[in-house]
Amino acid sequence: MLWVCLLIAVVAVWSSDVDRVNVGIKYKPDECTRQAEVDDVVHVALRITSKDGTTEYLPHTSLSFRLGVGEVIPGLDQGLVGACITEHRKLVVPPSLAYKDQGMRTVPPNAVLAIEVELNSIEGFVQTWEEQRAEPTW
Repeated sequence: MLWVCLLIAVVAVWSSDVDRVNVGIKYKPDECTRQAEVDDVVHVALRITSKDGTTEYLPHTSLSFRLGVGEVIPGLDQGLVGACITEHRKLVVPPSLAYKDQGMRTVPPNAVLAIEVELNSIEGFVQTWEEQRAEPTW
């Protein structure tokens, strides 16, 4: 009976990590006047590398998309919900929430991605003066 309970616990922990983005906050403004929500059009700066940072898949680039509706990989959608304008996050995205076993261009199949992302703005939201003059955190 103990083995069964232990096996169930191990499977529960393993399966929860497979479909979860690890979100690390590298910078968060002192005041958060607006957080990103599903269906917002967000403007971000991002960089995608291998988890260990040794291989760069996408250099620093700007991107705009509607959050949470599948315009980008699920890991990026999930990892930005709740972010403040000018917030800088590091997302560790499992293959199940990225390109899975198919890969994409330079990203190999089943790759765990590290995404450094900064939320620059949310369309239709006017930023405060402090948010507008914030220095990039990278």
